[in-house]
Amino acid sequence: MFKDLQEISFLVRFDFVWVLLAEYYLIKEIFEKKLIKNNSISLGANILLYVLLAWTFFNIFIQPPMNINGFVRYLGGRYYVSAFVPLLFIYIGGKVEYWKQIWSYALKFSRFITLSSPLLLLLYFTESFWWVRAVDLLFFSPLLILNFENLKRKEKRYLIAGYALAILFSFLGGSRGFTLHFLSFIVAQVFYFMFFVKRGKGIKIVASGFFVILLIITAYFVYTFNVSEIVPSQFSQLVYKFQRGGFENSREGIVYPEFFADMRTMEDWIYGRGLNGAYYSPGFVQYMKDSGLDPSNSLGVRPGYRPGLECGYLQTILKIGLIGLILILILTFLGIYLGLFRSKNNFVKVGSFILIEWLVFMYPAGLPEFSLSFILFCLCLGLTLSKETRAILTIEAFIGRE
Repeated sequence: MFKDLQEISFLVRFDFVWVLLAEYYLIKEIFEKKLIKNNSISLGANILLYVLLAWTFFNIFIQPPMNINGFVRYLGGRYYVSAFVPLLFIYIGGKVEYWKQIWSYALKFSRFITLSSPLLLLLYFTESFWWVRAVDLLFFSPLLILNFENLKRKEKRYLIAGYALAILFSFLGGSRGFTLHFLSFIVAQVFYFMFFVKRGKGIKIVASGFFVILLIITAYFVYTFNVSEIVPSQFSQLVYKFQRGGFENSREGIVYPEFFADMRTMEDWIYGRGLNGAYYSPGFVQYMKDSGLDPSNSLGVRPGYRPGLECGYLQTILKIGLIGLILILILTFLGIYLGLFRSKNNFVKVGSFILIEWLVFMYPAGLPEFSLSFILFCLCLGLTLSKETRAILTIEAFIGRE
């Protein structure tokens, strides 16, 4: 994906800077507004959330790095301590006052990606890394897709163009998980259209049926696609661009069996291995050898041990165990129920759709990490759990329009 290891190193350092800054302002806002104490989440859900945060905080101190470089990476790397900091966004999502700003950011991100699309395509085909972080901005776009009816005409154009670009880059980058992630929200929008938007019944049935069939066919094509079978050999370099991101499905055959083989004890499953936890991966050993990489690292992880895997459920178990995963699932199912059946506001119901999709997305990807996709999940969890947001009757209160 990148030209050389120096570019990867620079990208990692770039991540550290913005992640640490974002964490600082998030925690500052949470404590200045006393949101942990002053929120509208029910007592039962609050207790579950307190336990989840306390358990996650405890896991920070299990096998932390013992050197300054490793500790900085531990705090700022998006897959370590920072991976679970977005849980604090639940408190942000539970306050109506923040949603106008969130909506504004989603619109700005969509417009920026659309207007800069020629540059991003150029960066992609020259194998520069900047397109990766730019496209990350599109992970707020599902919020707009599911509220398509509430967009202005120009906003709809920007969104359609930006969303198509998101699907294109996910496909070109070799990520079937992200490709299906973006496509699934089109399916979710169809169901939203069927049940919550006032239209003629016949139009709803025909349109919904057409799009569902189209998306099922597309999803099957994406999941089974092998570009090398249909692209002539003279375009082998282009084939490499498609497949370099691992579009082939290696999870079930390599990654998952290695994880299950190393998680031998019941304690590993129940409690996890801490936020610096890792599992032994023979495939990772071979990759390091083939790439000529130094197996030592500042995090103190033993050579041959991989600190993450491509499955949100298993990654959560690795870091905070079944205890943490079950707490997250209980809160998520509670949020889905409250958003769909205890609110008359369609904006809140959209939040439930995003939670449902995340539960599906956690199988091929959906990792806990400091990313806009996981942040959006946590925001929507707060949106659906909060009595304050569920009591609002108008969508305009969330998007700042009359």
